[in-house]
Amino acid sequence: MKKNCLLLVLAIIFSAYAHAQVEAGIKLGANLYNFLGEDSKPAIGDKNLKPGIVAGVFTDIRLAKLFSVQPGLLYSEEGSIHKNGEDKITYKMNYLNLPLMLKCNLPSGFFGEIGPQVGYLLSAKVTTEVGDITITNKMADAKEVVFSGNIGCGWKFKNGLGINARSQWAFSNSIEKVKVRNNGFYASVFYQFKLQK
Repeated sequence: MKKNCLLLVLAIIFSAYAHAQVEAGIKLGANLYNFLGEDSKPAIGDKNLKPGIVAGVFTDIRLAKLFSVQPGLLYSEEGSIHKNGEDKITYKMNYLNLPLMLKCNLPSGFFGEIGPQVGYLLSAKVTTEVGDITITNKMADAKEVVFSGNIGCGWKFKNGLGINARSQWAFSNSIEKVKVRNNGFYASVFYQFKLQK
């Protein structure tokens, strides 16, 4: 009985997916990130936003006339910059982010979105610049997996091109035993096209 119920549920899911309007897309943009949290303030100097790039792919699955769900796979350069005069410490943390966004799509092309995200650490380095001396070390204490929430909006044109702005708020710390979260936002352009009619 349980097996039959499971098969029925799976059949309904695959049937809904088969009849849904599915689109895919690519995006490229620029981001700004910074450390927030109790331990984020540097002992000397000030925090500054760290610029980076974001790029990746996504699918957009229409659930209803106005609503769709959009899973994505994005490469994101994150971190923070601490400056004290001419001296600088740069935290470079690169992630493979997997957001899952629930979107409300208006007929005009405007959309709003919200959803969770899991990020997998690809690399983490800290570069210290003091005068003419530059030293780069691996961040051994950076967490391999982080969780966050996203909220954003954008505009999709009829030809499939669009613009998107998204803010990311971390739920978990980025460094082991340190109360520091990697928060930021990005702006991107994208191109979206149909996979199914």
